[in-house]
Amino acid sequence: MNQSMKESKRKLPRGVSAVFENKDGSVTYIRDPYLDEMKWEGVYVNSVEFKTLPSHEKLYALSIQYLKAAIVLCEKAGDSGEKLTWPQGSVVFYNLHLATELFLKSCLLCMKVPSNKLNHEIADLLRQYENAIPEKNIT
Repeated sequence: MNQSMKESKRKLPRGVSAVFENKDGSVTYIRDPYLDEMKWEGVYVNSVEFKTLPSHEKLYALSIQYLKAAIVLCEKAGDSGEKLTWPQGSVVFYNLHLATELFLKSCLLCMKVPSNKLNHEIADLLRQYENAIPEKNIT
């Protein structure tokens, strides 16, 4: 990471949604007009370190965050005391489903199952996981 990229991490200009380093070392900012009135000024994410992780670690990290998001959404819905709507429940379920899918894919990639053998079906991924484990007693 060059000096200009390090400097860009300190304070982002108002309305910037993404920053990336070009091959020549310069830094490019991507503006988003919706961020001009951002509630939490200076809050941003940086994927530079994430991109360096092996694929199975990326999927594992994402799976944990989708699980945490599902838990937060579910708790907020439960704490509100209101009847849960279909869209609310669907979003919670989608986050949980994606967390499970990414976790299983992470495990399978770690066990050297080729990524082109993986799909989005949890039942298929679970079957592959069970077949890939040397100890058949683990479920």
